[in-house]
Amino acid sequence: MTIIIEAINKTYQSTVNRMYIAERKYNDLVDATSRLEDASKHINLDDDKAWSKSMRKQEDMWCKFMDYFNDLPKREQQNAERKYKAIHGYSCV
Repeated sequence: MTIIIEAINKTYQSTVNRMYIAERKYNDLVDATSRLEDASKHINLDDDKAWSKSMRKQEDMWCKFMDYFNDLPKREQQNAERKYKAIHGYSCV
């Protein structure tokens, strides 16, 4: 597996990798939900089953990301945030 964000302590590298993957999947789901909002024919989006399902997936992925992030020590969290921002231009949290 390609390491995008390198952990300070190699013990946490797999958690950092999982955190990064979960965050990127979350961003993909945000984009997909946005496309569904644009294409929806429902005035009230809560009535749109596809949109509701996409929102649930988005929330689940955010929780998964936060679980991985919170499993890291503060020093690793700060390192991951700094490197993420350097790559993407915005903070992951």
